[in-house]
Amino acid sequence: MMRPEVEDMADRKTPETDAGRSPVVIAVAALIGALSAGFLLLYVAVALARLRYPFELQWGEGLILDHVRRVVAGLPLYPPPSLDFLAVLYLPFYYYVAAIACRALGDGFAPLRLVSLIASLGCFGLIFEIVRREKRGALWALFAAGFFAATYRACGDWLDVARVDSLFLLFFLAAVALVRFGESAAAGVAAGLLAAVATLTKQTTLPAIAPILCWVVVVRRRRALPLLATYFAALAAAAAALDRASGGWVWRYCFVIPAQQPFNGHPPWAFWTEFVLGQTPVAAVAVAAHLVAGRRRATTWFYAALLAGTGGISWLTYTKAQGAENDFLTAAAAMAIVAALGFADAAKRFSETAPRRRLAAAAIGAACLVQFALLRYDAAAQVPRLAAAAAGARLLQTLRAFPGEVFIPAHGYLGPFIGKRSYSHVAIWQDIFLTPDTALRRTLAAEITAAFDRGRFDAIVLDGLQYPYLQVILTRYRYMGELFRKGETDGFRVQAPWPNFLFVRNDLVPPGR
Repeated sequence: MMRPEVEDMADRKTPETDAGRSPVVIAVAALIGALSAGFLLLYVAVALARLRYPFELQWGEGLILDHVRRVVAGLPLYPPPSLDFLAVLYLPFYYYVAAIACRALGDGFAPLRLVSLIASLGCFGLIFEIVRREKRGALWALFAAGFFAATYRACGDWLDVARVDSLFLLFFLAAVALVRFGESAAAGVAAGLLAAVATLTKQTTLPAIAPILCWVVVVRRRRALPLLATYFAALAAAAAALDRASGGWVWRYCFVIPAQQPFNGHPPWAFWTEFVLGQTPVAAVAVAAHLVAGRRRATTWFYAALLAGTGGISWLTYTKAQGAENDFLTAAAAMAIVAALGFADAAKRFSETAPRRRLAAAAIGAACLVQFALLRYDAAAQVPRLAAAAAGARLLQTLRAFPGEVFIPAHGYLGPFIGKRSYSHVAIWQDIFLTPDTALRRTLAAEITAAFDRGRFDAIVLDGLQYPYLQVILTRYRYMGELFRKGETDGFRVQAPWPNFLFVRNDLVPPGR
């Protein structure tokens, strides 16, 4: 059975407080509830509208689809690096879950996004339940879920895309909930298994959950052994299996290469200025107030550990090379929970006497309104236009006409749509070229250069003309111009360019020209 460690009495009503609920208090509660529910419904509407879009919504979706296709085909996920395939720097659990969806629903992005959508709904439910179990009431539980939904655009609108983030966060939050409320050894075992699955989905779970594991060891010693033993035993078993299957390459891809990436992405203060202070300042104040007001309670230290782990990993990954706004997601989920607790505490503390109740309710309502206003976004702008899908279909028709292989370094996932192969993604080239492993960099660069020199491909399609191998390409290929008219690709993808610049091998006559 699950119950909080220390029962919070703030949610217990007395005849005086029930009878004294004024129209102002009721109106503020209705406003907070409506805004929270509204952002949840808005997210679901946007996610459903994007679900079946046939092309990428974010720059890494195609790369993830390539990995899922390999699982479906029974190919290894972590082979030695080559032009044919480079593994993305994540552990594999999401790929196997998404492969099940692809086997049931077919190839393409929709099955992968469906996994993320379902996982994200599970995250909302867990955030709601954690706050509710802290005895803060349904209103503040709804606020927590709605606030997290409202951070959708602030976190780069990655919550519903074909990426690992939502599934990782689902297992991470489930483990957090069991650590917080679980009393039995079985709950500890379950929490350890969930934390292990989260880690096998995205390895940043390790630093994110480390402060919580320390909290268990210090504060709940008797519950620490089942949790820690299960977590590390599950990881050890999975590590042995992955190492054996990959010949050791899984560690190079998922740990060595990421650790070697330089801190030359966003400035070290960017997480704080862009997300915490820039978009969630009111929630940050509520978080700080909750931590300060309850600093001697074990429960407060638990949430301090949660914030330290999630905030620390969000800050760290955002400052690394190729860090993106999805790195804010773990911090946003933790902030949603603790901010709701802070607002609930304030509502209780400043509303205990009738003369102050209306003023306190109005102040808290205004604070929530300001926070939601800071997170508002244009939902229509997150949904690609129908014209973009039609233009993409014309691109596939153009490339299908080439009898040989076509190389699209940033969108290799398009190849299987037209009966051709996919190849390694330029984003992973950049990851490898940022490492100090000189031999690995030289081997990959030599293979890429040789493929262009020999004219291995009938055609090459680039996103832009600022490309590291452009001069090598031009020795064997001629530039044929842009595939799309100006403005035609607007709305193709929400945040990244589209393949547009066509190069054809010198000895070929382009089909249809």
